[in-house]
Formats: sequence, structure tokens, C-alpha cells
Amino acid sequence: METMDHLGKGAFGTVYKVRHKPSGRIMALKTMSKELIQKTGKNEHIKNEKRILQIAATYAKSPYLIKLHYSFHDENLLYLAMEYCPGGDLLKLIENIGYFSENQAKLYFAEMIMAVHSLHSLGFLHRDLKPENFLIDTKGHIKLADFGLSKQGLKREVEAWDDYKKQRDQLSQLPELNNSTQLQTVEDISEILRSIKAGKKPKKKLTLHPPVQAIKHFEAHSIVGTPPYMSPEVIPSGTGTTSSAAHGYGKEVDWWSLGCVFYEMLTGNYPFEGASESEIFESIRNYAAELPSCIAVLQEVHSATVIDLVINGFLSDAKSRLGKDLKKVQQHLFFKDWDWEGMEKMTPDPDLLIILKENKPEMDINLDEILGKPTEIPPDTEDPEQEENT
Repeated sequence: METMDHLGKGAFGTVYKVRHKPSGRIMALKTMSKELIQKTGKNEHIKNEKRILQIAATYAKSPYLIKLHYSFHDENLLYLAMEYCPGGDLLKLIENIGYFSENQAKLYFAEMIMAVHSLHSLGFLHRDLKPENFLIDTKGHIKLADFGLSKQGLKREVEAWDDYKKQRDQLSQLPELNNSTQLQTVEDISEILRSIKAGKKPKKKLTLHPPVQAIKHFEAHSIVGTPPYMSPEVIPSGTGTTSSAAHGYGKEVDWWSLGCVFYEMLTGNYPFEGASESEIFESIRNYAAELPSCIAVLQEVHSATVIDLVINGFLSDAKSRLGKDLKKVQQHLFFKDWDWEGMEKMTPDPDLLIILKENKPEMDINLDEILGKPTEIPPDTEDPEQEENT
């Protein structure tokens, strides 16, 4: 590895821009101190990040999750060699432009939605979505990163549902059962299938329910994240100190956090603010009372369509958040006629690309090609100012 540049410093170590000498590939090398990880008790966080990166590299087809090339360690350090994103993070871009127009934001909104959906499909909650964790690759597209606070469990939840539905569908095709036969759990369904296969009459008549106990078992409870982006389900319920949320939560918390990021992109500010962490939490607890002022800020510049997406689609009651159903998000009026399958080939907004290229010349962006080559004055055309001065 050839070290080329220092990219930043994190809680456990440093990130470098490096060149892999055999291949010539440019990477971001994250180095982490084993001793510091051990002292702070963050072993699980580091394992989480490595595990998710490995699973994403092996199974995910998503172009919106940061890629791990490989990992290794020595006596003192752990190393993660990852995809290099020269555009920096989304926060820096927000700071550079102040706020996004709707046209500028649309592609990034869509890519971020697909990034979160991809992570959930692998079985993980992110639990710390914020602008700093969305990186910008060499072409100006979004990559979700930093999985240290992620929580596994969704995949097993999905598997429980799938197993239940498959067996339920099998039963619906059996003439031995009439419409009055009722079922409750995956185990009940399996027992009845075995009885029928053995030529016995099914004994159970129970109420049909999804495997609720299995799903509750995989809810997260830890209070983690960055305060301005934490959802009402995650933050402590009162002023007392506690390390766990009063009620379990699932992927709806990531969609809330994404709504906060969307709001920040459109306004340059947090939706829920305070002079201290406790004040921020109080604002989030009372989000229904805070939303009218958020809407008023958005209305100064933006359309009712994008306001509906952000406020009603994401910064809403947990049961109402659109992100829980990807099709509903994709069908929202803001994304009317949007080509979800062709986003990789789309070009981000030219004004954004100009800013990215100015700050990071190494970006693989050909502005002449995107903007059109500047018109040159023909050699025989005289300069009007020069003619006037003669």
C-alpha cells in the first residue's frame, strides 16, 4: 500500500487515501487501534461494520452501499480497505451550497432511499443516518457508509414472515382444510402439514396471526445515534437517564432519520433543534407541535409535493412512514415518471458537479461534456470594447 493522503480522523483511528500497488487501485484505508477499541468497549461496533461491509460485498447488488475491497490486521491495528469516494460527504456539499433545489435533490433523495432499502434488505438497521454518512463517489453519486451502530435482526424477521406465508399458502391449497380452520404460529402450521402428510385429521383451530413473537424478539432497544436525527421511538421517553428505549423499534427509525436529512438538504437546517441534547430530544418528542414551523420554512422555497414527501412521508407517525413500503415511496407524486432502474446512468445536477469538481479536481467529471464546450469567439470577430476605445 502506498499512502497518498490523509482523509480524516475518527474515534478509533485514521482514514488514508492509498494506492494498492499491484493493481494501482485507489482506496480509502481505515485504520483502527485495537487497544482503543478494547478500552472503550466498542468491539461489537467494529465487528458490525466489518460484517455488514463483507455481507454487502458478497450479496448486495446495490451500487449505493460503500464497498469493502478487503480487511486485515496486524499486532496493533485493524484495517478496512474500502471504496474511495473523492467527493467527500453530503454535509460538506450542503455547507457549500446552502441548500438544495428540488431538482438538485431528487436524484440524491432517490439514491439515499435505495441505499437504506438495500441495507434493510440485508437484515440491518443503520441507526445513525446523517449527512456525514452519505459519501459522494467519483461520478457524483451517493454511497451509504459507517455501519458501526447498525443492528442485525431484520433478515430473521423477514425470514419468519416468509416461512409463515409460504406454509400458509400451502395450506390454502389443501382440500382437507375448510375455511373455518384457523392457525396462529409457524409451529402450528408445520404441525398441521405433518398431520395431513401422515393421513391424520388436523386438530388445531386457532386464530390466524403473523409470527408476532418472533418479530418482537428482533426489535432494537438501544438509545444510539446522533441527536438531531434520532426518531421519537429511539430517544428516552422522559428526563431520566436510561440506556434503552421504552419500546422496541425497527426500520421505521431509519426512515425518520432520512426525513431529517432530506429536510436539512432542502433548508440547510435541522428540523428539530435545541441548545442542548435534552432540548433537542424534547423538540423531537413534541414533533407534531414543531412540524408547522418546519412546513413554513419549506414553503418559502419549495413545492407542496416535496413538502408532502418529507413531512407526511418521513417525519410522521411510525406507522405512516412511507419508507416501510418501497413501492409507496416510488409512487409518490414527487417521483412521478422517475426512472428508478436507470439512476446509475443519470448525471447529477450540473451546478453540484461544478462545486464537487472545484473542491475535488480528482473527481471523474468532464464538465465540458456535461455543460457543453464554451462558445469561442471566432478569430475575425473584433472585441467591442477594443473597438470603442480606438
